[in-house]
Amino acid sequence: MAPTPKPDHTMQAQPLDELMARALKGQAIDFAAFTADEIREAVSRHKTYAMLNQALKSGIATGVDKEARQMLEANAKGFALLDLAFTRETQRLLSLLGQHEIHVLLIKGFPVAHLYYPASYLRHRVDVDIYLEESDWSRVMPILKKAGYQLNWERTNSLSSKQFTATVPSKAPQSIVFDIHKRISNRQVFVDLLRFDACWEQRIALPGVHERAQTLSASHQLILCCLHRLAHGRSTARNRMTWLYDVHLMSQSMSPAEQENFVKDALEMQVGAVCADALIHSAFWFETGTDPDTQTRLLSQAAKEPSAQLLHAGKLGWLMSDFNGQAGLGNKLSFVKETLINQLRSH
Repeated sequence: MAPTPKPDHTMQAQPLDELMARALKGQAIDFAAFTADEIREAVSRHKTYAMLNQALKSGIATGVDKEARQMLEANAKGFALLDLAFTRETQRLLSLLGQHEIHVLLIKGFPVAHLYYPASYLRHRVDVDIYLEESDWSRVMPILKKAGYQLNWERTNSLSSKQFTATVPSKAPQSIVFDIHKRISNRQVFVDLLRFDACWEQRIALPGVHERAQTLSASHQLILCCLHRLAHGRSTARNRMTWLYDVHLMSQSMSPAEQENFVKDALEMQVGAVCADALIHSAFWFETGTDPDTQTRLLSQAAKEPSAQLLHAGKLGWLMSDFNGQAGLGNKLSFVKETLINQLRSH
């Protein structure tokens, strides 16, 4: 039987985290009881530098000492500049790929920042995620190389990775990195979900970015947010406040028809429990209003959903899931070899 999602006990032992969440949703909070180091640790863990700084500027958050205020202000300014660079380079990339008639979907943090946040720089990001049709994935590599992008992890037949990175050469302290996907996730339990053709068919425009800027539908966007939070965060790290705030903003912006599509799509993809888990944790932090029937329906198939078994899995559990999902002994051995090589390359 699959575990029933519920807020982790570790979340309830962090008073500063709770107050920060309340400030982000607009409640007046006094942080005078916390040191600059405590605030720095919390915003670093949850990636909420710019959002907490905005709460300070608006007067919602008070009692933050000078050192912490300066730290938040400096980080917010840095993210604002980085956000401009992200947008500029994304426009350049969309124009380049458009010349070759390559369809592109912007996914994860970039479109979420532009669609749901009051200002895009408030949503912390470290790269821009691009989703391509699998048949275009290898075709795009020489195009990017010719245009001066530096590619990494660009194996076309990898079992462990369905993406590669393309870095824009830059004189700035932080180069702009594009994470270019042919599947929505590297995790084997999710690898066949949200295939490009289905996402492209239901795509929506991303206003104000570029004439070719397209992203996922509201339903697909929220499902991906729920999957990414679990697969990328693993264990308690999935409770990063930025990811849960994404869930809060998305779910609250949905129309009744979009909410119905979300539940229907999640159940068809057998990720209802994963999505319910995200909504439950979002409600814990931000009092996200969700129809109780929605959670009941999302959990209705949890016992037979493979991903529900991974709700509280750590890195080893996910690794075993990926290993077991490989077809045949040869692929399993190749997957282990790739994983070991990737670990060595990343250190």
